[in-house]
Amino acid sequence: MRRLKIVNNMSHLKTDKKKNIDLQINEKIVPIIRAIKSIERVIDDFATEQKDRIVSLEERTRDINKIAPSVINEEETSLKKCLKTEKVQR
Repeated sequence: MRRLKIVNNMSHLKTDKKKNIDLQINEKIVPIIRAIKSIERVIDDFATEQKDRIVSLEERTRDINKIAPSVINEEETSLKKCLKTEKVQR
């Protein structure tokens, strides 16, 4: 009978200890895990935003390059004409 009480008490001690450990984990570790997950979300959002900005810049660069060659050619032709007429006038 006494042995049964001792075993029963030890079982209660183990259960109490486990509950205490679970409580401490929930109080201390879980908030840290939540904070880390929150930081991960912020980093993911930032990375997505940066990727979107890069894509936008690449698109604008392509658009500028489509327009720019004709403008450059026109300016080049205009400069050549000016230089030719200037040489002729000298």
